[in-house]
Amino acid sequence: MSKEITLTINQVKQTFAVGKKEKLLDLLRRAGYASVKHGCDAGDCGVCTVLLNGQPTRSCMILAAEAAGQNIVTVEGLSKNGNLHPLQQAFVETGAVQCGFCTPAQLLTAKALLDQSPNPSEDEIREALSGVMCRCTGYVKTVEAVQRAAAALRDEAVPPVEALEQELPADAAEVTLPKAFYRRNGERAPLPPLIYTPPEMPKTRVVGKA
Repeated sequence: MSKEITLTINQVKQTFAVGKKEKLLDLLRRAGYASVKHGCDAGDCGVCTVLLNGQPTRSCMILAAEAAGQNIVTVEGLSKNGNLHPLQQAFVETGAVQCGFCTPAQLLTAKALLDQSPNPSEDEIREALSGVMCRCTGYVKTVEAVQRAAAALRDEAVPPVEALEQELPADAAEVTLPKAFYRRNGERAPLPPLIYTPPEMPKTRVVGKA
């Protein structure tokens, strides 16, 4: 038996029919919010984190019906009018994104921290991010990104960051996923290929699941 509930997601009020045991995670993904990742389904990894009334919340640990009437923010709601949120911009500039699977949860967790503490210490940043498991970065660049965004949000000057350059073998089969751009010296330039197939493995298939 389904129940009708109303949620405000990224400032838009929406109504859904939800199952008695349907989790908020499953509802959000069903509604098209692909940034909310399905990880451990046990509240341990943190990659399903969203902001529920401004607080980081593991969406796999709450029923959709329990969130009725609440305000939810996903990463899709961070950018405004096509402009990245300072946290998103800082993650790009510092190279804090690697596989990207945990990035939405890290961004939302960091946003909640900066909303409450505009000038957090490194220890406070690390403590906040400890609830989101990352197997790629070691958190160094992520912490730098949060510090950079915090400074920008305080209207402090932040130093320019040179875009990362990537040298590829001349005979590598390039795969650009997706076509993206960065700004360098005030001009728009394409990002280098994000994935390439080494020449010694010409039939390698790149497989990903979001």
